[in-house]
Amino acid sequence: MKDEIQNVADNARIKLDKSELEALVEDFDEVLDMFSKLDTIDTDEVEPSFHPSETKSKTRKDKVEETVENPFENTENTEDRFFKGPSA
Repeated sequence: MKDEIQNVADNARIKLDKSELEALVEDFDEVLDMFSKLDTIDTDEVEPSFHPSETKSKTRKDKVEETVENPFENTENTEDRFFKGPSA
């Protein structure tokens, strides 16, 4: 475990002294122990849950509106039938 933590720290360019490395080993051991306890729970009859509460999509009816005959009539920034943006 110590080598794995040191490898991750090296890849992340994090310098760990010996006391920090030992503390992380203890913390990771505790976390892995918690996950192993979760693995013992029987979930065969449990349906997957993706949301904690029921969700419904809110939709609206489309409104038909008049279209503009010439979309370029209120701008000077056009070029060859396109809107012209600022140059980079």
